[in-house]
Order: sequence, then C-alpha cells, then structure tokens
Amino acid sequence: MKKEHSDTWYSKSWRPIAAYIYLFICICDFVFIPVYYEYAKTIQQSSYVELALMFPEGVYQIEALKALQTSRTWEPLTLQATGLFHIAFGAILGVSAWTRSRDQLNDDDDTPTTPKVK
Repeated sequence: MKKEHSDTWYSKSWRPIAAYIYLFICICDFVFIPVYYEYAKTIQQSSYVELALMFPEGVYQIEALKALQTSRTWEPLTLQATGLFHIAFGAILGVSAWTRSRDQLNDDDDTPTTPKVK
C-alpha cells in the first residue's frame, strides 16, 4: 500500500520551482545580460566618439579615444566568490533529488512482493 501524503502544493513542487529559478538565473547571467551589456556598450562608445571629436585639439581627442580602449567586459555575477552560488544551488538540488528518490524507493518497499516462481 502506498502512503497517503497530505502535502500541500508547495511542499510537492518546491524542487522543480527551485530548479527553474536556478535555470532562469543562469540564463540571465550567462546569455541575456551579456548580450544587453555589449549592446549598451556599443551605443555608449558611439556617443563617446562623437564627444571626443568635439574637442578642439587632437591631443584631447586621442586621450578621449584611449579611454574607449579600456572598456570592460561582462563578468557573471554568479561566478564571483569562486562560484559559491552554483555550489550551493547544486548541493540544494542534488540533496533534494537524492532524498526524493530515496523516499520514493521507501514508499515502493511497502508494497507486498510476490514470491518468485522457480
């Protein structure tokens, strides 16, 4: 006989919700935000070039354009602190999957077994 669980919807579905949230955070941090960052940087650089050309002397124009060469690239926020975010989420999702499968195996052990015929 299977055990009847009177669990609420959130106690049943927190594992998939946590996995979807982790997936969303990773997609944003590694795909969407870097694309937006590069797009915004190109728009910003074009305005810098226009501003640099407004300087009357060439020395100032060159210095303003050198500032463009020191542009930064996107550094994923979840990889800071040596990726502790990914380690923590991996531990949460891994342990919850392990305990869920263990619980399901324990529930299956309660079923009566039929003797094997030789």
